[in-house]
Amino acid sequence: MSERTERFEIAGRPRLVLRVPTGEIRVVAGRPGEAVVRCRGGERHLSRIVIVREGDTINVGPEGGGLGHWPSLDVEVAVGAAPDVRARFGSTDVDLRTAVHSVEVAGASGDVQVGEVEDSLTVRLASGDLAAEAVGGRVDVVTASGDVRVRQAGGPVEVKTASGDIALGTVEGDCATRTASGQVAVAHFNGSRFEAKTMSGDVRVGVPSGRRYSLSLQTFSGDMRTDFPVSGEAGGAPSRIVVTSVSGDIRIAAAGKA
Repeated sequence: MSERTERFEIAGRPRLVLRVPTGEIRVVAGRPGEAVVRCRGGERHLSRIVIVREGDTINVGPEGGGLGHWPSLDVEVAVGAAPDVRARFGSTDVDLRTAVHSVEVAGASGDVQVGEVEDSLTVRLASGDLAAEAVGGRVDVVTASGDVRVRQAGGPVEVKTASGDIALGTVEGDCATRTASGQVAVAHFNGSRFEAKTMSGDVRVGVPSGRRYSLSLQTFSGDMRTDFPVSGEAGGAPSRIVVTSVSGDIRIAAAGKA
């Protein structure tokens, strides 16, 4: 396996546009004012990888723009400031090991691991898991098959998956989840509106004590349970929880116990 390295001076916030057919993408911490791109793969194919800088944007990808008919390629980018990351891939794992400003990724298959995101996180996957630690802004995820785990979200969250579990830690904004076959668990929901729809899977939501909610809970073949008193008057409640399940249990619990 051969390696190709390119270094660029970056004055502002780096913007990484990465197109990798198959292999691995890593973004790691580097030196301030610099971006270093390292590509590993077959020598013949490395010569056909385009690595260019346009202002503060670093573009990495196959010549011609296509993602098909390429062997495995590993791309590592070291940056000294939190970058905006835009990645497209065929079958590739993505590992963001340093803080980033925003993330937009789309791929056919591969796992995505994210540490700290200052602003928004947008993910589109046909098959693959997402694990994110802390997102300061909006979370928008669509995956056909894969689990989604976000430990902390400072903005609104929207997650759709056909087959996979959804596990959210602390959510500060509104939250909407949908899964055909999978569990939904939110440990600590602080937003004003929560909505979950699932065909087959349990839904558990943790809410802070002392807060009033309007509840709409429906399940055709499952149990419903709330750890708080429920009255028939919800018109004055400032927040709303709506859960619909065909086959699954629903539980509204104290934050941290869901």
